[in-house]
Amino acid sequence: AGVTPPPVPAVAYHLAVNGQATGPYDLKVLQQMAAANQFNADSLVWKKGMAEWVKAGTVDELKSMFDVIPPIPPVG
Repeated sequence: AGVTPPPVPAVAYHLAVNGQATGPYDLKVLQQMAAANQFNADSLVWKKGMAEWVKAGTVDELKSMFDVIPPIPPVG
């Protein structure tokens, strides 16, 4: 019989909003917030293990949320 491993704890970030700590939010929620322009590369984030609050755009696992796909160049 297969043994189901315990769920991997979700990475949870706290987000600074108007000088207040909010959250924690998992990556899926942060992705939705980024899509709704409620969260961007300049937003301050913190998670357990971090020494201090940092801009989300400097965090490797969050950077991809802010990647802007460049426009497709015209053909011809």
